[in-house]
Amino acid sequence: MPLYKVWSSTREVKKAVIACSFTEFVLKGKEKLGFSKEEEVNIYTNDDGTEVEEDTFLEFGSATIFIMTRKEDPAGDKDIESAIIMDDQSGQKVLKAPKHLSEDIVKKNSMIFGFNKKSAKLTAWQEAVNNAAFQFAKHDPDLLYNRAELKIKAEAEARKTYVFKKPSGSRSIHVQQESGPKPKRSKTSSDERKEQVSSVSIQLELIKNQISSKQQLCSKASAVKDFALCSKVQGEMRKLFQEKANHEKMLKMLQTKERKSTWYQKKKYTTTCRK
Repeated sequence: MPLYKVWSSTREVKKAVIACSFTEFVLKGKEKLGFSKEEEVNIYTNDDGTEVEEDTFLEFGSATIFIMTRKEDPAGDKDIESAIIMDDQSGQKVLKAPKHLSEDIVKKNSMIFGFNKKSAKLTAWQEAVNNAAFQFAKHDPDLLYNRAELKIKAEAEARKTYVFKKPSGSRSIHVQQESGPKPKRSKTSSDERKEQVSSVSIQLELIKNQISSKQQLCSKASAVKDFALCSKVQGEMRKLFQEKANHEKMLKMLQTKERKSTWYQKKKYTTTCRK
């Protein structure tokens, strides 16, 4: 039996469907993508956005990738699955958001973090990124269909106001006293150091995610010969790589201190026991 592949309109879910007819393909596709049996859907080819109907379905080979979207309901609220496929300036097919998306739908589908785990406990940074993404998506709902770009924009906006916590021993916050003897620097406990390691590790992971997203965006821009955007993204990536190097250096320093502290405490304990 022929095997076909079908995307949801947001490109977030892709399923394989075995079917011998258009009707069977639609029924199985709706079930696997989470549509109800009663919902009416449109089927398009992924490569050029051709609408597929029952009389033309069998003309497409099993290598064809399809997109399944909900049909627009003029009387009801629109969902982001009701995507409209249009030509952009380069002649390629792009997904456009239907008009009059409700704010709840935009907020739900603009989430960068916790999108698939509604009960997940988010960090302050993740909340800041989600809030920024929601504001961008409200003004430009088409970004809901380009989550990589939405993520980059949201993270860049969140970084303007979000303040990452620096380890307490960071040189950047060291203040020289004008006079008098220098006070002894308070020792950092193992628990505090572990907390610092965790904080820097999280920041490092966020930077790596941003680099990955920008690399994808740069590849897409290069594919459509948008060299201006590609050059801009590469400049942003250079800054992120520098940040990544700084955070990796800081993480290595903290981990080295923790190993030395562990060794010292172990040696101290052994010496005490011998006495």
